[in-house]
Amino acid sequence: MAIHSIRLLVSLTVFAICALVQTLQAEGAKLSLAAALSPPQTTADQNGYIDIIAKEAFERANVGLGYQSTTVRRGMFGSASDEFDGFIAAPIMAAPQLKPLVRVLEPIFASIAGGVFLRDGIEINTLSDFSKYRVGYSMACKRAAMLLKDVPDKYAAHSPALLMEMLAQNRIDVAFIFFSQARHIASERKTTGLKFSKYMNYSRLYIHLNPKHAEIAPELARAIRSMKVDGTYFKILGLANTGTKQDVSE
Repeated sequence: MAIHSIRLLVSLTVFAICALVQTLQAEGAKLSLAAALSPPQTTADQNGYIDIIAKEAFERANVGLGYQSTTVRRGMFGSASDEFDGFIAAPIMAAPQLKPLVRVLEPIFASIAGGVFLRDGIEINTLSDFSKYRVGYSMACKRAAMLLKDVPDKYAAHSPALLMEMLAQNRIDVAFIFFSQARHIASERKTTGLKFSKYMNYSRLYIHLNPKHAEIAPELARAIRSMKVDGTYFKILGLANTGTKQDVSE
């Protein structure tokens, strides 16, 4: 009986040690991700909406998070080439080199883009209505360039800030931009009287991971989903009117 008890005690001790080691390993895991600056979603101070959501999601998944700013292109391709462990928020991309990336299935953010203007009398109810006006868009937004390909009078700006400046100076009639970006820039510049098109283009953004971290993807998806269920996610978005449509799940 004594020998059996000792064996049982040893087994329980070994099990406890293994469980502790696994916990410490999980707590010590830290990923170095990339993110593209896009205020107010992602900011240089890492206190934007997506920044806060990402930090909370990784904390719930018990994974450390560090990241640096870069472009979407470099972040995505760097994640595929092991330069980064992943990219925090990007749309689904069709490039063959990116197919190995593991997408966290729960979207981390969803944005609305469309026409923003200042003058009365402008009406944009459908995509084809943009063709009636001088339209500007951000050069970095490939989706905007694709959607506006049939607009005869269009102009590319180097940044959303320059795009909004073009609008304020009446160099364009309409800016095709994410509504949340337009509100953020207008607030910084104290521009008032923004108007928004009835046409809206929704896009979901996802965390993409290098394949070697594939096992973390389901945990992150569950973490993001739990934030939406318990209301944390929407409290973060409630810090301001972001003009976004957020789904509870995809």
